[in-house]
Amino acid sequence: MGAPLQINKQLTSAPAAQLSPEVPMTINRLTDERVLIILQEDEISDYSGDIAAIAALSRSACRREGIPVQGKRLRVEALRMENGCYLLVTAMPKHVYRLRRGGVLCYRLETAGMLLDCTEALGRLGLCCGKNSVHELDGAYYLLFGYPALPKAARIVLSEFEAKRCPSLTAARVREHGRVLLEGNAIQRMTAFSQ
Repeated sequence: MGAPLQINKQLTSAPAAQLSPEVPMTINRLTDERVLIILQEDEISDYSGDIAAIAALSRSACRREGIPVQGKRLRVEALRMENGCYLLVTAMPKHVYRLRRGGVLCYRLETAGMLLDCTEALGRLGLCCGKNSVHELDGAYYLLFGYPALPKAARIVLSEFEAKRCPSLTAARVREHGRVLLEGNAIQRMTAFSQ
């Protein structure tokens, strides 16, 4: 195997071009949205570094193999081989998918003793990532987790210590008006203090 070419771009528009019948390159349809183009060594110079020419070649190859390209973008991955080059072309929808940002989970504990015992038990579970914090508001203590969900074992521990899950509005109020007692990886840090 040779070194990869410097072409790994997503191509969204290119001039329409047709494959000439005298071009001896190999074009294989791999899936409903993928085509493999194999260029020989002497053909590489025709396309090397010319993004528009590669885009036109890719679109024409997809059309020739029956893969629709209208309204799609193409991802072209190139791999240089000893005697040529492989171009893997994938026709992808132009849609942009956005992930919904996960909410903050908030649990209320009534006393500092319950908070310490609960965080120690959670620490023994290994729930020690950096997205949890401890706050105090109106005499109650709150554990905030920056995740959309918690593992079942963690939810069981929280229920054993009567930690009440709060609505997202309460979590926002605690973050805005509550006093931050420990931020960052609060569970791991509190567990380290108790040992």
